[in-house]
Amino acid sequence: MGLVAVSLPLLGAATIVLAASDEPARAVPGPAAAEIQRAVTTGNAGSLEDARVRLRSGPSAQGLDEAALYLRAYVAWRLSYFHARGSERSQALLGEAEQDLDRVLSLDPGDAEALALLGSAIGSRITGVWSGLSRGPRAARALDRAFELAPDNPRVVMLLGISRLYRPAPFGGGIARAEQELERARALFAHEPAEAPWPNWGRAEVLAWLGQTALRRGDLEKAGAFYRQALEIEPDYDWVCRSLLPELAGRRTAASGTLAPGSWTMSPRAETAGTSRRSVGEAYTAGGTPMSAR
Repeated sequence: MGLVAVSLPLLGAATIVLAASDEPARAVPGPAAAEIQRAVTTGNAGSLEDARVRLRSGPSAQGLDEAALYLRAYVAWRLSYFHARGSERSQALLGEAEQDLDRVLSLDPGDAEALALLGSAIGSRITGVWSGLSRGPRAARALDRAFELAPDNPRVVMLLGISRLYRPAPFGGGIARAEQELERARALFAHEPAEAPWPNWGRAEVLAWLGQTALRRGDLEKAGAFYRQALEIEPDYDWVCRSLLPELAGRRTAASGTLAPGSWTMSPRAETAGTSRRSVGEAYTAGGTPMSAR
């Protein structure tokens, strides 16, 4: 089976190696995908926007195959979460992702990775009852079809689990169902090589989502344990360090009754930990009182 090299100038010069049409799995898209994933992990919206612009402009944006279209959709999907849910910008980015994933599926209707991401993109555009009535079933169909095609794909199972957190219970949603899927996704990630061909994202993310399910059940200690595990994989995981850990610390403080919710700050240990997100994360999740009063 042959390979085709396509040059895509994003985040610096990078050559993406794409599998020929009869290749059963995507080939690694070179440094571009790794740099994009690094921007996702560290919360670097500027780098992601730069990648998006480069992927959507110039000669390199023409004639893309499934792997490059998926990468472009992935960037738009990730960028949408840097904007308010339902905002014009978020909706536009998710629309871009949908279009590119529809193109992938027109080339390969059995692409489970694209189906799962499409389901997530459609679901993320739901802003209320009326949009839920039209988009909810479409999102569920895409995710369920992806699972039928690839029940052992960790990203497919993870995205299905995340969707169950937001689906109504009569339609297969709920914390218990979500947690079941996410635990299975974690086990599947454990068997996927760290250097697996792209797409290979999600190894730390599934732990963050398991922390979210634990938090929704009120198990603060288990949530903290999952967040620590995520940071062991990605020490600079921005979502965990800057959003989830402060949320957890606030919940702990509120539960202890020592401070009113919202009146907490970093502990002295965190304040003197320097700029390392790992150090901040450790200060939030280590034993003892994670936060202190002003």
